[in-house]
Amino acid sequence: MDPTLPQTEPRGPQPRPKRHHYLPKFYLDGFTTNGLVALYDRERKEFRRQAPKNTALENSFYSAQTDSGERFDDVETAFALLESDAKPIVDRLEDGFSISQDERDVIAMFAAAFFVRTPGFRRSTDNLRERFAKDVMRRAVGNVDRAKRQMEEMRAAGVDLGEVPPDVIASFFRDGEYRLKFSQNESLKEMVSLLGPLGAMLSDMQLRVLRAPLKKTFLTCDEPFLLFPPKEPVLGVGIATPGAKKILPLTSHVSLVFGDIAPRSPIVYAGAHRRWTRLVNLTLAKHSQRFVLGAREALVRSVVESVQLDSLTPQDRFRLS
Repeated sequence: MDPTLPQTEPRGPQPRPKRHHYLPKFYLDGFTTNGLVALYDRERKEFRRQAPKNTALENSFYSAQTDSGERFDDVETAFALLESDAKPIVDRLEDGFSISQDERDVIAMFAAAFFVRTPGFRRSTDNLRERFAKDVMRRAVGNVDRAKRQMEEMRAAGVDLGEVPPDVIASFFRDGEYRLKFSQNESLKEMVSLLGPLGAMLSDMQLRVLRAPLKKTFLTCDEPFLLFPPKEPVLGVGIATPGAKKILPLTSHVSLVFGDIAPRSPIVYAGAHRRWTRLVNLTLAKHSQRFVLGAREALVRSVVESVQLDSLTPQDRFRLS
């Protein structure tokens, strides 16, 4: 277990929590009206309202599995502890109170978790890994001569390759019309290894806590950690890129904005402009993988229709050049 995640105490046998929320239930509670969240489901192409407990979850999403099939839920348990630490801080910000430096550290880690804990992160990293592996195989055996040499070496080592001709092997790997399946354990390792450094980095960044304008609210989505590029064009934008803004809607009324590295800089509390609030909501919809969520169904509908979401394809977050 990574030391930056809350540590769990050894306990006796406990029932496994199979329903793993990749958006915490208490977080979704901040985007509800009368206990229900309004959402748009991109897969089903439908608007609906439902309870947070049944929203943004997958069975055993954070479960690691051994070769024998035994499952461990340490990551899910650690996330639950992080959420319990973050909830009172989120409540304070929602109620208009300021927070301490220690609370800032916790809320930065909580924000960082949204970058790594989602299905979109897993899918993007798996797709990146697959493209890299396919490129390696294409270079290794993507033409007949290389395939023939590789097959001769393997047969010399005692590998039974049957009667498959080299041109078939070369064509298979050159065309790349196959899929690779990766262990969930690999994405969990990446998730945990990135979370600590990312949380520490966010804690050292400028932080603005912005409140939505009167009669306006923030939406969220299943990929709510947004990265806005700097005003001056740069080649490649990352979390540490100077001028880049990292935005997380914390509740329907409060959004966090992380700026440049500036350790121990004062937290700024301010009101968000109406135009900026709309821009964030539009970007959240386009950034979604499956769900766009909010307290008001009318706003969800307005944003989904404004960006013509049904005409857009969810994008991977990482690309192999």
